[in-house]
Amino acid sequence: MGLIEELFAELQRQLDTHGLLIKQGTLIDASMVTSAARRPRKEDGTTSPVDSDARFGADNERRRFTFGYKMHVAVDQGTGLIRSGRLTSANIQDVSVAPDLLPPSAGTSMPTAVITADRFASCLRRRASATA
Repeated sequence: MGLIEELFAELQRQLDTHGLLIKQGTLIDASMVTSAARRPRKEDGTTSPVDSDARFGADNERRRFTFGYKMHVAVDQGTGLIRSGRLTSANIQDVSVAPDLLPPSAGTSMPTAVITADRFASCLRRRASATA
């Protein structure tokens, strides 16, 4: 566990201890973060020699490609506080990171949006059967 994860865990522990989290649900979203490195030309491949972790990822809203990273966050719906976060290359799908972002206390109900990702749906089913 890295320093950021340890800080988030301690913050969550303190907020839970004092009853400051309402826990009405967890919202998960991701935002693109453009790399400071120049995006590689098509003939140079998909990686930059300056920033080897950055990748091309599609922004679903604008259907444009961004060269860089994606910041995935889980937010407490009741308070708006960030519960967890993870920075990945921009080509990583949101649903592949979502199960890791959910806190154990997030529950097992399906989100209001339709889930088509098998991995995320099966993660919620496993949680439901483990708590039953």
